[in-house]
Amino acid sequence: MVNYSHADNSEKAQIKVARMHHRIVNRRKDFHLKTALEKGTQIKTFSCQHYVCRLKEASRRTRRHSTFWVGLYGKLWVENTQSCHHWVEQLMSLTPHKLPFYQQGQIAQQLILSLF
Repeated sequence: MVNYSHADNSEKAQIKVARMHHRIVNRRKDFHLKTALEKGTQIKTFSCQHYVCRLKEASRRTRRHSTFWVGLYGKLWVENTQSCHHWVEQLMSLTPHKLPFYQQGQIAQQLILSLF
């Protein structure tokens, strides 16, 4: 006579572990979604979203990017501007008349960085 209870228990345990992993993944996705939405809303309240993305083009009826996208891309924009900082400094020395625009971008970068 073969005892199948051990195999059944093993399968049940695997199913429980798979369900637990699925719940963890869903909670992480939910956290990232809520965080990105919150940060995107904060970026928009600081009026810095035009540094992160195009707001609305003349030919479009709807906005180009969602609050979620602005929240995700805001952090990437700050990280990329920090990695290219030395190149931008060299360009600013060549075109000093663009310095006020660069300084406005730096202020926006600091505001967005303060959110994260």
